[in-house]
Amino acid sequence: MRGSGHRDWMFTGACVLAVAMIVGAYSNSFQNSFHFDDSHVVVGNVFIRSLKNVPRFFRDATTFSSLPANQAYRPLVTTTLALDYALGGGLNVRQFHLSQLAMLVLLGVAVFFVFLRLMNMAAEHWWNHWAALLAATLYSVHTTATETLNLIHVRSELLSTLGVVGSFLVYLYLPRSRRAYLYLLPMIIGSLAKTPAVIFAPIFLAYLVLFEERLSLPDLFTSRSWPSVRTAIWKSLPALLVGVGLFMFIEAMNSPTLVPGGGSRMEYLRTQPFMWLHYARLFFVPAGLSADTDWTLIPHWYDARVVAGLLFVALLLRILWSTS
Repeated sequence: MRGSGHRDWMFTGACVLAVAMIVGAYSNSFQNSFHFDDSHVVVGNVFIRSLKNVPRFFRDATTFSSLPANQAYRPLVTTTLALDYALGGGLNVRQFHLSQLAMLVLLGVAVFFVFLRLMNMAAEHWWNHWAALLAATLYSVHTTATETLNLIHVRSELLSTLGVVGSFLVYLYLPRSRRAYLYLLPMIIGSLAKTPAVIFAPIFLAYLVLFEERLSLPDLFTSRSWPSVRTAIWKSLPALLVGVGLFMFIEAMNSPTLVPGGGSRMEYLRTQPFMWLHYARLFFVPAGLSADTDWTLIPHWYDARVVAGLLFVALLLRILWSTS
């Protein structure tokens, strides 16, 4: 009993230290000025200057930005910006950064509990708490995440990711709520910050296949796994349908003047594998970080960067195949 209590105290202290590390990592950024898209999403956005406009945020995408070409439907982001404007008594940059940091800490806590449950499902060990804490802390302080803290408008990423992780938290820790599909609520709320929150649906399907049905990728190519695959698809179907519905709804709510960047879909498709390789490199060697690179879309399939990216994707698939 004494040993168990001692470990509990040590772990509590480690949690406090982890939060202190996260706060300390960003403590010198509280006075950073507004940059890039902050100019039209925050500084030049007259709608965030009154909380009376909050209901309008959810029905009018033009309230998101003072630039017509950037008026996407992200009412949750605009609502939090209006709250910061009110709490800070205007464009008090410190207040906006404090809120951003609070979102990161909350996300880190959520990531910890998701990691812990998944590790315990794989195999219960006393050190799972420590492994989950290490993973969540690294996730929170890693330098590749600095853009989401230093650029105020990029809180859309934090909020949408909270929606994804929050849906897993509700599903994993509140099993009685599954029958009412309450685990879909965080995804729905997160999508009001940015549509990538709907990625919860396919990730949820992968979770059901790998963890609840306990299938590996090679198993998926055998006929004996089909009943389990059907079960997983059936369980994930509500999330998939709601995700598709949300995506279509948000696309319809975007301002007609919105001009999405990124070029054509084909150019985007060619470029993405190399970008995945780039971010994988940054994860292990975070050198050369920039919030505004001069990279352009890759114009041809035979470009060496496309080949490198596709080889990297093939390597990832091979790793997934052998470790699943």
